Amino acid sequence: GSAVHDVLEKLYQDVLGKELSVDFVKNIASQKEIIDQLLRQSFAERFDDESLKRGKNYLLYRVCLKLIREFLKQEQSNLQMLDDSGSSMKLLLLESDMEQVLTVSGHQVKVKGKVDRVEESSGIVSVADYKTGGQKGISITSDNFPLLATDPKYAKGVQLMTYARLYWKSKGSPDVRLRSGIYWLRNSPGGFDSWKI
Repeated sequence: GSAVHDVLEKLYQDVLGKELSVDFVKNIASQKEIIDQLLRQSFAERFDDESLKRGKNYLLYRVCLKLIREFLKQEQSNLQMLDDSGSSMKLLLLESDMEQVLTVSGHQVKVKGKVDRVEESSGIVSVADYKTGGQKGISITSDNFPLLATDPKYAKGVQLMTYARLYWKSKGSPDVRLRSGIYWLRNSPGGFDSWKI
């Protein structure tokens, strides 16, 4: 998962703070050698070259390549739909550390997280988390708020709410239209999946 995050951050770095275009994403998606090189560099920080040539690490490497390619393909589709509707998407943040100090029962508690991506489209700011694993055992929809504190299947939802709050307190304004959600990279045709409560 970390390797995929690294590659996506590096691929999108040039458009940080700018509008994303279908042409930009098509261009980076077509640069298969660069994607391969970036992924190999990221894997090299964790594994030796020999272990990437066969076995489980080689399979993981191939899966990561596929996840990146599928995400870029879905991104093109999403951007084309926005373009067709007269809208656009701006990339605000990538792999950004955020923190906030809260006072809880007289104690200072530091809450922090690393937000994978923040984007804005049609006046809505989306705080996004990339998830390379599957959706099994995870729910980001609930109508029972107390369950969030006790049921592990809602841990990702709590993370999404925390990231949204961290963004809102550091970058947002009282009237910001904000949502948080997941890009399920194993199911990229699903697009952005918003937290619902």
